[in-house]
Amino acid sequence: MRRITLYGAGILLFGIDRLLKIFSRNFSADHQVFGDVLVFTHVENSGIAWGIPFSGTWALIASSIALIIVMALLAASFQKKQILIEAGWMLIWLGAFSNFLDRILDGVVTDFLQPLAGPAMNIADIMIAVGAAIAIGGYLAHSRRQLKA
Repeated sequence: MRRITLYGAGILLFGIDRLLKIFSRNFSADHQVFGDVLVFTHVENSGIAWGIPFSGTWALIASSIALIIVMALLAASFQKKQILIEAGWMLIWLGAFSNFLDRILDGVVTDFLQPLAGPAMNIADIMIAVGAAIAIGGYLAHSRRQLKA
């Protein structure tokens, strides 16, 4: 039951990210979400994470595919019984897939959340960052349990 809830939440976040990207592309006016702290906007990110420049859409797609292969190999190394690691990887995969779809369909990644300080982002970026933190925490917890055993 926990896995169904976990995957359902991940798919829901993926869907919300996709819908907000569409909304962002079709409505050009900025909307304040939390005053000046967070603004809903539209930014086309042709670079990599957090807008770091990277030239060439096809080079970026090729490097993304290579990264997906590396991630698949890493993900295959965990056991299904480790729910934290599984949750982290699920968030990473869904977030990366959403941004990858943008790159394939539009040539850029659509970012729509602009915090007061820092680069624009989207829910997929947040899923990737939170998923990485959860997976690392799960790996560390698993390693500690194995050392104690």
